[in-house]
Amino acid sequence: MIFYLLLFCLLSNSMILSVSSESTKDCPIDPPNFDISNKIICGYQGNLDQIFPDVPHLDPRNLPDECEAICYGSMQVDRYSVINVNGGLLDSVTALNKPVIVLIERRESYSGWSTVLTKDGNAKETQMLCDFAKQHNITGYDLTKLAPGDDEDVDKNITINIIPYIKQLKERCPFLIIAVCILTNPSFLSNKDLYNFKELNKVVTYYNIGTTELNDCHPELYNGETPITKSAPGINYLYGLEEVIENLKNTEICFNKLLFSISSFPTEIVNNTYPTYSEMCSNGKFDNSTWCVQNSQNYYDKGQFFRKQKTGVKLGSMDWDDYLNSCKCQSAFNGFYNILAGYTDSKVIPCPKFDIQSTVYPIK
Repeated sequence: MIFYLLLFCLLSNSMILSVSSESTKDCPIDPPNFDISNKIICGYQGNLDQIFPDVPHLDPRNLPDECEAICYGSMQVDRYSVINVNGGLLDSVTALNKPVIVLIERRESYSGWSTVLTKDGNAKETQMLCDFAKQHNITGYDLTKLAPGDDEDVDKNITINIIPYIKQLKERCPFLIIAVCILTNPSFLSNKDLYNFKELNKVVTYYNIGTTELNDCHPELYNGETPITKSAPGINYLYGLEEVIENLKNTEICFNKLLFSISSFPTEIVNNTYPTYSEMCSNGKFDNSTWCVQNSQNYYDKGQFFRKQKTGVKLGSMDWDDYLNSCKCQSAFNGFYNILAGYTDSKVIPCPKFDIQSTVYPIK
């Protein structure tokens, strides 16, 4: 969980921001001509039952047709460039005949990048990833863990050497979509030794802006971990999407290459668990004082927000949405469909059991 939030609450309340050419930077959309600014993408992990025995597996064939692309989040690569992935599950995702972007997570996290990157890229690994993409019909890769953990320092060599690595990967497989996951810690965004957006803009197809858990769960303040509204400084401060947009505007990042990932799971703070919506509705254990649960209106409002920003949006993982329709909503995946409704300027889709946390908060 992110702990830096109280250190960077320097700005006062503001109205919702919208992207404009006067205040943001746009860049040409290079091949493979994947314009993220109008896309809604579905994150998918799969095989949650292997981690949580009481949670049924979500078959990728049951994902909504409206998912314009799938971001598959269960692949690791180690320091020896060896891939750890469930090939059968991955193939069942690519069989959907939608663009599939695979998250590349280093087994050794941030330090793992330092091991494999050189000033000349990494010919062995980029060729391996290119061959793997062709073999499994993968459309692109999303590079993650490019920022240090709480106990790590910034490694300038990673920042420098990731550029030739991406170039090399694109040269070997020009069809690949290449994304980079960006953490929104204000000190990270302003640190060019960590994020050199001027150079990254030239090589990435889009940026995956991580906003799933900008704060801890504080049910007395807000029923989620990522509000839209910008907070005033003080003990009730929460880092919100409006402030993230402000901080991004102070960088050189291309705004027409932004995709925002948002949370798709309830949070329970007594046991530090993340139940699925299907679990929440089937078990009926909700406690308003210890749970943060986004409701239909919250998801709708976020869809509206990103539509106004003219950015892409990704529901972090569909596995945590109510894919079993245990909440007896209009359909399964009520969270996703409310994001879509807001994103397409349709109407909110309420659902009483899904909307169990009905407290009215001063922020949204």
